[in-house]
Amino acid sequence: MKPYTTVAIAILLGACGGSTEPRIVSPAPCSAPIQVTATSGSTPEFSWTPGCGITRLTVQHVSATVEPDPWMWTISVPERTPVGPKIVYGQAPRGATVAVGPKPLVHGEVYRVTAEVVVGGDVVSASGWTQFSG
Repeated sequence: MKPYTTVAIAILLGACGGSTEPRIVSPAPCSAPIQVTATSGSTPEFSWTPGCGITRLTVQHVSATVEPDPWMWTISVPERTPVGPKIVYGQAPRGATVAVGPKPLVHGEVYRVTAEVVVGGDVVSASGWTQFSG
């Protein structure tokens, strides 16, 4: 085999990656209003339609008996790697930054989950929310 053939084969094999880790593909970011749903309980599951990606998810305590800080859980991901369309409370997706919590949810209390696509660090381009019981 000629030397340049060996080099070409080595380059092609290297281009194939060689990594055994599965590649995670982010969903396209949401660009329309987001319809959020939530199960109830201590570890609710949040999902939304359309089946697109978000960059920030927040859970806020909205019952009348709230503590001084109503923020229960806040996560965000880089704009280029949106996540979704399903997240379980307290289980931050790979690559997410957890800014708050997760704090324990109280049975019977009311919470609001908000799913957003944040562009440029401060512009919300799509969002939706719903309330659920802990």
